[in-house]
Parts: sequence; structure tokens; C-alpha cells
Amino acid sequence: MGRPEKRVSILKSQGFGYMDKKWKKICGCLLGIYALCAVVFCLLAHEHINYAETGEQGIATVAEARTEALTEEHYALQNFTVVNDRINEVSLRLTTFGYPTRSGSDVYVELVVPKTGEILARATCEVQNLTDEAWRSFRLGVDVDAYKGQELALKVYTDAQAGREENQIGLLCQNGDAPGAGTLTVGGQAGPTALNFTVSGADISGGAVRYYIGFGIGFALLFLYCAGQLAAGKKGRQTLGLKFAGTVERYWFLLDQLIARDFKTKYKRSVLGVFWSFLNPLLMMLIQYAVFVNLFKFRVDNYAVYLLTGIVLFNGMSDTTTQAMSSITGNASLITKVYVPKYIYPVSKVFSTSINLLLSMIPLLIVALITGLVPHWSWLLIPYDLVCQIMFMIGVAFILSSLMVFFRDMQFLWGVFTTAWMYATPIMYSMDILPEFLKQFERVNPMYYYITFMRTIIIDGMAPSPRQFLACALFAGVTLLVGSVVFRRTQDKFVLYI
Repeated sequence: MGRPEKRVSILKSQGFGYMDKKWKKICGCLLGIYALCAVVFCLLAHEHINYAETGEQGIATVAEARTEALTEEHYALQNFTVVNDRINEVSLRLTTFGYPTRSGSDVYVELVVPKTGEILARATCEVQNLTDEAWRSFRLGVDVDAYKGQELALKVYTDAQAGREENQIGLLCQNGDAPGAGTLTVGGQAGPTALNFTVSGADISGGAVRYYIGFGIGFALLFLYCAGQLAAGKKGRQTLGLKFAGTVERYWFLLDQLIARDFKTKYKRSVLGVFWSFLNPLLMMLIQYAVFVNLFKFRVDNYAVYLLTGIVLFNGMSDTTTQAMSSITGNASLITKVYVPKYIYPVSKVFSTSINLLLSMIPLLIVALITGLVPHWSWLLIPYDLVCQIMFMIGVAFILSSLMVFFRDMQFLWGVFTTAWMYATPIMYSMDILPEFLKQFERVNPMYYYITFMRTIIIDGMAPSPRQFLACALFAGVTLLVGSVVFRRTQDKFVLYI
């Protein structure tokens, strides 16, 4: 009769799983965080989970004429019939009248209610180095179900100065009537033409119910799991979750000290110290921006933020995994003398290096604000992307640190591999310039998804698609699982080789 109580006492003294009030609070926090993340996702991904894309509606796509040069006062107003519940994007065909633009004029598009003049949405596009008769897309992202079947108007104007030929921008048109297009007015005068443009729309699908049900089932499963852990703790049973929680509690102080040591060592005797976390990505961006914009003439909207996003995330991954690779061999003296769960060493190295990644996000957001990007609710999703990438890096760190013990040349091979990986990832260039076989590679490239996710929420100011959410989580989860298995199966042999 006394054995269960004795077992509980022993487990409690060993730090395993006796679920007191502290563990109840942890379970409550887990449930609260899950519920908060579910609510934030449903609010920010409103467009993707409530609407189904219907493709492009082409209106007057044949180029037969061109408007006069546009300015802020001399604008074009094109009426068209709304056929969707939501307008995601509008593409217009621009003309420079044979003169390449040089000064980086902007084109502005507004979606207007003709009767009242109310502006439903506004978008802008920088057209520096624009080629003649090129298509340009403008992200609107506005619900128009109240106007379905009615006419709305696109107002298009530029900030170009009249009288300067290299800055003039106009629009291509199709003569005669065009299905779906109403009156076109340029400079206050109506004409028998219609602008060349396409509308990407979506209709209400009701698909959000599936996500609500899925999140509800997930919450119920998490609740049952936490309840099971609490019941196991009271009965003195040891479970994997309780063992992990007890291990974290027991070695938290050591983990904290290792993280602090690694972070301080990185900037020891450095004049600028932590400031290098801000300065390094900015200097890299300036160099690559000058090369790729002026030499190769890449045409990517808001290229400075586009480039810096790729640099910050990829360099964070490369630096973290490179340093974590030597986390076991570098701590050989501790491993052979004191018993500590060996996974703490690569985990602490990832966490300490991830501090630099978090600090590097500050100049990225500052550059985004300087270049005219407006903070959006989608920016609340930044932690999701970073957490997924950190989990992915921990999995890679487990694999690399294990291989490094048995194969020391791994440090040189990894440097070559990450260089090739960097050039294979759309960091400096757009995905559009890749041949088809390389585009297929990006489907299995984790960093492509993490970088694209961050660009979508910062540059586009919208929540990524559910597929992007899932891809980021799957790469993180699978890599962490594989890395944990590799590390666990090899860790007992570490002492024989270090």
C-alpha cells in the first residue's frame, strides 16, 4: 500500500513530472497560447480562408492605342463591372512613350465608387527602369461583395512632372467596346476606348468553417493531453512530456548560462559589440543592392526590403547552424566530466545565435518604414515565422553536431553547401527569372518558404496563404523530429570520439 506514495516521492525528488500548481499554470499557458494563435490566424488570414480565388478577369487586353501622359491632375478613370465578392489585384499595361523611365516615378491606382467618390482601396507601384508596354500589378485586397454586379471605377495617376519626356507614363487601351468595361475618362474627357487591365478576384467560399472546426479539435486534443499529464503526475507515473518538463526545469540555469556565455563571447573585445547585429545586414544589403539594381537591373518592387529580408533570414540560419555544428566537440571537457543532457549544448548555441537574428529584425523593420511601407496587422505573424525557423535550425543543429563528432570535415563541407544554397534561394533575385526546373527545387527549399512568408507579411502587408503556414510548420516539425532521432541514436558514442 505504501509503494505508490513512495514512488511519487521519489519522482518528485528527481524532478520528474509531479504536476503541482506550477505545471497546471504551464498547461494553462499552453492552452491560452494555442487559442490566441488560432484567433490571430483566423483574423489575419481572413482573405484566404473565407474566399476562393476565381482567376483573372481580362478586360480590353488588346493594345490598340495609348492615353496621354498621366499626372496627378491629368488622371485616367476607367469604369468596370464587378463580378467578384473581392478584388485582390489589378494589373495595368503601362507605356513610357518610347522613353525609359529614370527618376523612379510612382503610379497610383485607386478603386473608387463613381457615384459618391468614396475610395475603397489604394495601391502604388514604383516604375523606375520600366520597359515600354509592360504589365504592372497593384495589390488592392478589398471586399466588394456589396457592389457585385454594379460599376466601380479605377482611378490611375502618377507623380510625374509634366514636360519631362523621360518621366512620362501612360496607359495602353483597346478601341471600341470591351465586355465588362464601362466609360474611360482621361483628363476629364471621355473616349470610345477601354484600358488594358485584368482583375484578379475571389468569391466567398465559406471555407472558414473547416478551419474553425480544425482549431476546435486541436484545442480539445491539447486539453486532453494536458489533463492526461496532470493525472499521470498525481499518480506518480513518468511520461515523456513530464520527463521533458522536469529536465527543462532542472537544467534551465545551465541553459541560461550557456546562452549568456556564447552571446558574450561572440562580441568579446569588439569595439561596436552588439551593434554589429544591426550593422552587418545593412552593409550587406547596401553592397548587394548597388550591384544587383544598377548592374543587373533587377525590377522588384521595394527591392531594399525584399533583399534585406532574404539576407537577415538566410544569414541567421547559416550563422546559427555553422556555430551549432561544433557545440558538442567544443564542449568536450564538460561532456566528459559532468553529466548533462547532451542536447542542451546545440540547443543553447541555437538560442544564443538566434538573439542576433532577432536583433537583425530591427533594422529590417526600420528600412521597411523608411521606404514607405505602412505597419499592418499582418506584422503580428512575424513571431510565427521566426519560431518555425528556429525549430528548423534546432533540427539541423542536431544533425550537424552529431556528424561533426565523427566527421570533422563537415565544417568545411557545410560552408560550401550553404554558399550553393544561398545562390539557389531567391534572395537577391526574383523567382520569376528562374528556369522551370529550378522553380521545382524551391518547393523543397525550406528557406524559400521562410523568406517568402516574411516578405508577404512585411512587403505585401497581408497574411500568407494557409499552404505557406503549413509548409513553414512542416519543415520545422519534420527537421526537428529527424534531427532528434539522429542525435539520440548517436549521443552515446560521443565520448568515444571527442
